[in-house]
Amino acid sequence: MRVLIQVDMRPARGAAQPSHNPERIYRELFEHASDAIIIFEPAEEIILEANRQALKLYGFKRSEFVGRSLVTLSAQPAAGRRRIRETLRDDTIRRELEKVMPGAKW
Repeated sequence: MRVLIQVDMRPARGAAQPSHNPERIYRELFEHASDAIIIFEPAEEIILEANRQALKLYGFKRSEFVGRSLVTLSAQPAAGRRRIRETLRDDTIRRELEKVMPGAKW
């Protein structure tokens, strides 16, 4: 027995076209994630961006959070630095980061 399900994914006539802007899609996923996400500069550990969940978790407004050092958030800064170094040793992650942060110090 075979079952075939076909769904017409074309927008209805007159319906708004979906956005295919990658930056907008990224921003929506980032902001609406159920997990806290913090983007930071690895060498200096400075926060570059954070989503709503991270702001809620740490109790800051975006303007207070961005630019802050991760050291100010951690009870164990040395352990945090060690974990960052271990993560950056992964060549896959390093290559991806170098695409968006060319010339960054690791």
